[in-house]
Amino acid sequence: MSCFRLNEKSQAKGAGQKPGFRRVFHKIPCFGSADDSSNQVAADNCVPAKITGGPGGVVLPESVPSTNQSADVDQIQPHIAAGPRASKPVKLSEPSRAETERAEFGLKVLYDCDDAEVDIITIHGLNGHRERTFTADGVCWPSSLLPSVIPRIRVLSYGYDARTYSSSPLSRAHLHDHAEQLVERLTRKRTMTKTTNRPIIFIAHSLGGIVVKSALILSASYNTTHLEAQKSISLSTHGVLFMGTPHAGGEGVSWGRLALNLASMIKNTKPEYLDVLETHSQWLEQQQVQYMAICSRFDTMFFYDVYETVLPGGKSVLIVPRYSACIAGVVDAEVVAIASDHTGLVKFRDAEDEGFVAVAESVQCMLQEATKKVAGNWREWEAVRAIGEAQKLAFSIPMNLPFSRNRNFTGRHDELLAMHAVLQESEADARHPRIAVLYGLGGMGKTQLAIQYAHSYGDRYTSVWWVNANTTAALTKDFLKILREVVSHHARLRTGTGQNPDYAWIATMLGLPFGAINETGKITAVANTEVVMEAVKGWLGNEDNGGWLLIIDNYDDLENVDIADYLPREGGRIIITSRAQDSQRLGKGIEVEGAQMEDCLEILRKSAGTKLEHFNKVQKLGALPLALDQAGAYINSLRISYSQYLPRFTGEFARIAGKRPPKSVWQYREDTVFTTWEISFNALGRGAQALLLLCGFLDNEDIWEGMLSQKILMAELGIECVEDAMQEIFALSLAKRKRLGDSFWIHSMVHKWSLERLEKDKRGEKVMVAVSLTSAALSVDSEGESLDLARRLMPHVKICTNHICHEGYLEFVTDLESFGEIGMLSTAFSAMGEVGDNERLCRWILTRKTAVLGENHNSTLNSAYVLAIVLGQQARYDDALQLYRLVLAKNEKVLGKEHLSTLDVVEGIGFVHMKKGMYGDALALYGRVLTGREKALGKDHPDSLRVTNSVASVLARQLKYDDALELYERVLAGQEIAYGEDNSEILTTVSNMASLAHNQGRYDDSLKMFERVLAWEEKALGKDHISTLTTVNNMAALFEAQGNYEDALEWYTRVLAGEEKALGKDHPTTLMTVANIALVYGGQEKYTDSLELFARALNGLERSLGKEHPTVLTMLCNMASVLSNQEKYAEALELFERVLAGEEKAFGKGHDVTLGTVSNMAWVLMSQGKYDDALQLYERVLAGEEVSFGKDHPDTLATVCGMASILDKQGKYTEAHEFYRRALDGQENSLGKDHPTTLATLYSIAMLFSKQGMHGDALELFRRLLAEEETTLGMEDLSTLTTVHGMAKVFNNQGEYQESLRLYDRVVAGRELALGRDHPDTLASVYGMAEVFQNQGKYGDAFKLYERVLAGEEIALGKDHPSTLTTVHGMASLFERQGRYKEAIRLYERALAGREIALSMDHPETRNTRETLAALLLKQGLAF
Repeated sequence: MSCFRLNEKSQAKGAGQKPGFRRVFHKIPCFGSADDSSNQVAADNCVPAKITGGPGGVVLPESVPSTNQSADVDQIQPHIAAGPRASKPVKLSEPSRAETERAEFGLKVLYDCDDAEVDIITIHGLNGHRERTFTADGVCWPSSLLPSVIPRIRVLSYGYDARTYSSSPLSRAHLHDHAEQLVERLTRKRTMTKTTNRPIIFIAHSLGGIVVKSALILSASYNTTHLEAQKSISLSTHGVLFMGTPHAGGEGVSWGRLALNLASMIKNTKPEYLDVLETHSQWLEQQQVQYMAICSRFDTMFFYDVYETVLPGGKSVLIVPRYSACIAGVVDAEVVAIASDHTGLVKFRDAEDEGFVAVAESVQCMLQEATKKVAGNWREWEAVRAIGEAQKLAFSIPMNLPFSRNRNFTGRHDELLAMHAVLQESEADARHPRIAVLYGLGGMGKTQLAIQYAHSYGDRYTSVWWVNANTTAALTKDFLKILREVVSHHARLRTGTGQNPDYAWIATMLGLPFGAINETGKITAVANTEVVMEAVKGWLGNEDNGGWLLIIDNYDDLENVDIADYLPREGGRIIITSRAQDSQRLGKGIEVEGAQMEDCLEILRKSAGTKLEHFNKVQKLGALPLALDQAGAYINSLRISYSQYLPRFTGEFARIAGKRPPKSVWQYREDTVFTTWEISFNALGRGAQALLLLCGFLDNEDIWEGMLSQKILMAELGIECVEDAMQEIFALSLAKRKRLGDSFWIHSMVHKWSLERLEKDKRGEKVMVAVSLTSAALSVDSEGESLDLARRLMPHVKICTNHICHEGYLEFVTDLESFGEIGMLSTAFSAMGEVGDNERLCRWILTRKTAVLGENHNSTLNSAYVLAIVLGQQARYDDALQLYRLVLAKNEKVLGKEHLSTLDVVEGIGFVHMKKGMYGDALALYGRVLTGREKALGKDHPDSLRVTNSVASVLARQLKYDDALELYERVLAGQEIAYGEDNSEILTTVSNMASLAHNQGRYDDSLKMFERVLAWEEKALGKDHISTLTTVNNMAALFEAQGNYEDALEWYTRVLAGEEKALGKDHPTTLMTVANIALVYGGQEKYTDSLELFARALNGLERSLGKEHPTVLTMLCNMASVLSNQEKYAEALELFERVLAGEEKAFGKGHDVTLGTVSNMAWVLMSQGKYDDALQLYERVLAGEEVSFGKDHPDTLATVCGMASILDKQGKYTEAHEFYRRALDGQENSLGKDHPTTLATLYSIAMLFSKQGMHGDALELFRRLLAEEETTLGMEDLSTLTTVHGMAKVFNNQGEYQESLRLYDRVVAGRELALGRDHPDTLASVYGMAEVFQNQGKYGDAFKLYERVLAGEEIALGKDHPSTLTTVHGMASLFERQGRYKEAIRLYERALAGREIALSMDHPETRNTRETLAALLLKQGLAF
């Protein structure tokens, strides 16, 4: 008997699709407003609006990554063809023109001899040829004339595709690629011929000189850890003859571009080389800077042409003027003029040619020193390699502590020995750091003990480092100092060998990203806090670096400072000083107590610098080294005796004992330390007293003398000479100047005492002065120093903020100038990304201004606006919106609705609405801003263009791609007018347009645009720069969307490697790339691998962002999608429910992100056969989307399709058709009739007709669909084959079995080729063929195919997978038809048992199998 089968192995399109993977697109360039200090910063991770597609689905992000774009010039080809040439027939046995041209690329030996001592290498220019460029009247002078004048040489010529137009395909390689190839091929050639150390002289014409410079820059950057063999080219190069090279661009570029435009009508063209050769080209300028750093290593000759080159039409121009052909500042370079035009500069007919004589003589002069000089280069390199090995093995860096040896240090022998024993004890794991923890009360001398140990035992360690752990900011700052010293050390090693520091090599060695160290050796903003920490930890933890000592001082705040994150996991020794007893858990504890009495006497004697008359009275000062040192310094400074000091001590002691210091610093017996401080303080002059008390309100560990403004301190505290005041403080040991220079530190207890010595009502004045000093230091106008200043001053910024916000010391502030100075602290927080502290400070400023100035004051409103921006940076959109609206209402009333400040606020509100998915509101708000800005500033003003960009962003989110593209094109046109071609702003827009093309499915267009962006970034920024990696990521996503998973994985892997190196393995950006790779595995149906990577990303993101962060929820959503694809519906539903709870809390129940999760849950419920529950969820989604997007929005229509799919499965075909029809009409209007989504809905309607028995109508739709797909996608496209599969099914239902088999054959063949023989989709079509044979009564043929399907699915999917069980059910029905009832019953029972577990007891498919089995048992009389 035949049975109705609910689970058919049809290939679904469109409706009811599985939940797609939700991307965290920190990568794809955004469709939102660019970063702007006065507007919104869209730097957080984008969350997609809806998930309706499969793994390749793309969501629209908003932030536009900043890119600094440039491009790729030379001899301008002056002649072009007048018209198309008639091409001659080419014999099959002969190479094509393109093949012939490609054969002329690469390295060719033009002349060689057995006793050659030098390699002469010629390189042609634009549209040149490796031999013809250097040939005149049949004479190729490098191979025929040069050897006759200069014996014992080998002449090679390098050819590369420098054509700007051709009838054959042009290379898409750029100059950087050609330089890489030159270095690689030349290295290989010289290695194979065992001539690696042979001197090289380059002779480069025009563009060839640019290639040579790039090649030498590349080769010079290689080192012992990266392409060392290719460094041989720069080491062996002795001289370069630049023949008309346009180092600063060429005057003939505009004419060449005109010629190129004409040629493009009949040939393939490539204008990029001309872009590079423009006068003042940014790329050329950057290359020039890099080359100047190494040019002193080579002998250089500059040749230039003195005659103009005749161009088409009779005009003539000097292609490369002298100023461009000769580089100013090159050491010992000679300049030679040749009487020719640009082309004739390297064409010599005979040995008497004046130009040839000049070239030959130049080469001969170079040869006189070439062998000696190159041999010296190689000796120096071997020395560097040896040094590099020594660094790698020993890592020996001279000790450079911030403190000198304390000349007054006395005793503590037992403690020093105990420390050394802990640090030197042997352990089973020699790589594990040994840690000695010095703990005890403040003032006991823990820090001095650590300093003494370092100076006493420092020579036993390869390096000694000191960091302050008082605060996290202090720790970070000192780790940056370590990194700087390591960089400087390696630079000094290079300088010691007579070479310039190779900072690119140093950065590579330390694992730093490109650009982290600039050409002067300075650590740049690229090295953020995490990069610095990982670089230092990596260097300390190197397997060959186990001999270092790290001293971590003042680790007192165990609650707020976690030093575990800063400790290397391997190697070295560590000393920690702390007042907290619990710090012992980090290592071996050594308690530091008061000094022995004899040691106390010696400390006091050394500090005082005099004999002590009353030894028995010294005990009055107690046993605290800090108090003794203070007393001795006082005695020494005032030149008094101990007998004179004691009465003062006794009197001050009584006063202090009666007053009793604050509890926070009261931990010393007998008040001795306070007494010594008070005595010393009273000895200071008025100015020094004021300065010391002021320092109590700054960070105590690193008080930079540069921030102590004489002007401010004189005006506010009356300090006439800051330097004199500091010297007084130093003299009494109340502060200590650091060893190297420009800062000093105060003991933490002195610091607390100096703060709390003042009554609370008097502290505000000092706090305000501290703020003024910090603000003034941050305001120093020093280009490129702002981030360094923010880093250095951050501890002071934080302590000032704490005084303001927590202690409330500045509640008296009322003037705008003071508010402005406090606002500078907020600027520093912004620079360092400290959003939490920034919000706290901004809230205080707003509250105080409201109280003092009133809520309607412009300054108050501006502070509210700034706070709204800070809240937006934290994705707290509702809070931000509340503030924005408050400011807007006030601005409209006071300034007017069209005032630019009012429009800024409106733009902020628009941004928040876009982030919340309220696109209609966002468009209306952006439209208002755009109208006002265009009216006030003009359409092409950057602010107007930025808002236009934002409007395009919203339109893209609404899938109104044509409208968005029109606006992007308008932005691009405006930028080209404002900025010119190919600057960073323009290429950012190009990148946005590429992303838009991606989402439109215009993959070829998208790829071309991304390639343009990538080419520039690789040259200007480097292959491992974060911006470059972002573009690489975009291209990987593009390949993934096309189903090209292998290429996608290759490109994502490149991104991951670069980010792990630049940012670290646990950085959120890195983890999101891990998630992207997991998406690819999901697309490949490698679900186990996908889940493992998602789990890695999830764990890291939960640690760094928190469990409820939207990005974390996205990871959970993706994991749920994988489980759904594995048909593990219960587990998937559990995760989706967790995601939904988080999204409803974060975004609200009606947000598009939330509705996307509800839609995913509806799909899972539908897959479980819980149709009513699924339909209820889809109805919720539909209601929300109709409000947010409108009834005809593509996302709304996708939900309509989902509902239609459920009605279809319930057999409610009429209702299902109505929903499908609504979706189809809307999709045809909004997306177009040939859009993949529209075609998917058409497929669903065709299948619905087939189920209704309307086979003719179904086939009519299938034929329309097939014709469209074969035209747009191709005959063998997988989507096309899915349509063919559907048609085959209809023919089977009609009983037209031969036609059905023919179509199934086509599908199986295509899928086997594209997916493989055992891919589940291939097996689904084989299953369809088995059904046809079964219906034909060809049971043997059907059984063979069922067996193939079952075997393949059991391996690929598992024995209990729902699809496998469907095949088991199918085989059972075959046996039942054959009368093989026992075998049928056995298989039905297997299918039933599996479906009850995999699908649930009540799933329609489970019920179908149960009913079919029951009917068969009843038929056999076996039913109970």
